[in-house]
Amino acid sequence: MDTETNQVHLRSGLVLDVHREELVQDGMSISLSRIQFRILHFLVQSLGRPVRTEDILAYAWGKERTVSKSELYVYISRLRARIGDNPRAPRFLISIRGFGYLLRSDANSSEA
Repeated sequence: MDTETNQVHLRSGLVLDVHREELVQDGMSISLSRIQFRILHFLVQSLGRPVRTEDILAYAWGKERTVSKSELYVYISRLRARIGDNPRAPRFLISIRGFGYLLRSDANSSEA
């Protein structure tokens, strides 16, 4: 993460601007809901490392709100579309069955 600007380069041309709460593709803003941003921001904090489903749910919605894993799956699916990841064969936002999710950047996506 670029600490001066709070920007995370996810892959070529795709940047998450944490300060502005914005996803930018080749200079164009990509619309994210508040929950989508919170999920992506949480995953970015563990870039390249698996994150438990329960931890994502708690961060994105708070511990007081009960949200199903199915609802999270829908948000993950929509995030994949926003970041240009193929939902049938994702390379950047990976599901880890029985555990959670892993977000990769260009730098570590070739390991798949």
